[in-house]
Amino acid sequence: MQRRLGWILVVITVATTCVVWSPARAATLFAAMKKPAYARALTSLLDGSANLPSWTRELLKPNGAYVSGHGSHETIEGTTYEVFYVFPKGYRSNPPVLAVLFAPNGIQAWGVLLQDGTVSDLGNPSDAQRAMLRQSLHVEPVTTTPTGPGLSDVIKKPTYAQAMKSLLDRAGTLPPWTPKVSKGTDWYVESPVTHVVIEGTTYDIFWTCESQNCSVSQLSIMFAPNGTQAWGALFHEGTISYLGAPSPAQQWALRETLGNRTGK
Repeated sequence: MQRRLGWILVVITVATTCVVWSPARAATLFAAMKKPAYARALTSLLDGSANLPSWTRELLKPNGAYVSGHGSHETIEGTTYEVFYVFPKGYRSNPPVLAVLFAPNGIQAWGVLLQDGTVSDLGNPSDAQRAMLRQSLHVEPVTTTPTGPGLSDVIKKPTYAQAMKSLLDRAGTLPPWTPKVSKGTDWYVESPVTHVVIEGTTYDIFWTCESQNCSVSQLSIMFAPNGTQAWGALFHEGTISYLGAPSPAQQWALRETLGNRTGK
């Protein structure tokens, strides 16, 4: 028997400001960094941001080991910024990505880093700046349905049930309570569905835990449209592990769903 919690999950809160995307192209970051103002702004941004991966320091070198395409001009609340997307060399797929936003004439910089399923803000961007940067990294706003279906509802559908069973069967060693969720047995707690858009596709995410043990063990499940595939994140005894090889953006969304309750 399960209990439904009517909590509203918010993965990203986006301010209600006007953000306009322009197709105009700028130079690469390599070219921008030849301008003293841009170099100073980016150096200040990286120096003022803690726990950055070592590859980000390559951005400060004239021929650093990173890849940069042409930037673009983005207008946010009437101001036109330049934004560049860079990632370290040597990745075949799913590389970490850093989006850097420069104020006019390069007088200040902000950023958003997506790495290992975690999204980090650099330089304290405004709500509108953060929204644009995160959307450009395909980590987009989430809509919530506080009274929508729960996991126990959707796994009554054969495709969802099969996707979840396949995910858990391949996951290896799991806490004893997790397989019981897919069977609808025993006591557990669940939340209503949360919808997240990643790279233009809308996924459903469900959160659940065993009653009386939620502080120790929790599970977040993400379904592809129509339940054709499932991915997951398990928080257990202080550690988060991912099920089904979710992409970095999917990892981030799953982790954020757990983070609303674990403080991670």
